[in-house]
Amino acid sequence: MDGTSIAIVLLFVIAIFSSMPNQPPGQAPSEVVGPRSELFKVTISAADIPPANYFIPPGQNLESNICDFITAYARPANRGYAPQIAGAIMKYSQEYDVNPRLLTALIARESRFNPQAVSSHGALGLGQLLPQTASSMGAEDAFDVDQNVKATTRYLKYLLDKWQDENMQVPLALASYLAGPNAIKQTTGLSDSTHGYVADILQLYNRI
Repeated sequence: MDGTSIAIVLLFVIAIFSSMPNQPPGQAPSEVVGPRSELFKVTISAADIPPANYFIPPGQNLESNICDFITAYARPANRGYAPQIAGAIMKYSQEYDVNPRLLTALIARESRFNPQAVSSHGALGLGQLLPQTASSMGAEDAFDVDQNVKATTRYLKYLLDKWQDENMQVPLALASYLAGPNAIKQTTGLSDSTHGYVADILQLYNRI
């Protein structure tokens, strides 16, 4: 074989190896397979995703469990709101067909159950809704427990419905709650903070 033939063979071999995935043999893909697979890494697996809809396991007093979780998780100054918040969560999660544990975990992550919480970006109350969002969801007073929980539930339901045909409906809805649905639709990947936000809520969910 002359020098030219050897060079052609070497270029062919290099081309084959360069086209192979840069991933160790036997390692699972780092992204979840599905319509929006590019958005979520394997650290949020399908097995970790809770149901989106209203559900109470048979024989379980979920309102009591949620009240106990709020009492344990909230700061001492806000623990007295636990029964009121738990009651509102159960009421509106059923009305809007939203998983009450998911709603509870979201509020825990957003405000730690502080009805008077105000973020540096001007987000208000338990669900940390921006004034425009709170108003559009029917909350005239975003610091009112009942109004804020209702508006938060309505907004979460709106986001869940936006992603209802996706196999990662709940994580996509939660990410949209933080970053906005348009940002999630346009992105080719989640930032660490958005991914961490979803993971935080799922961890809280499992504590209720």
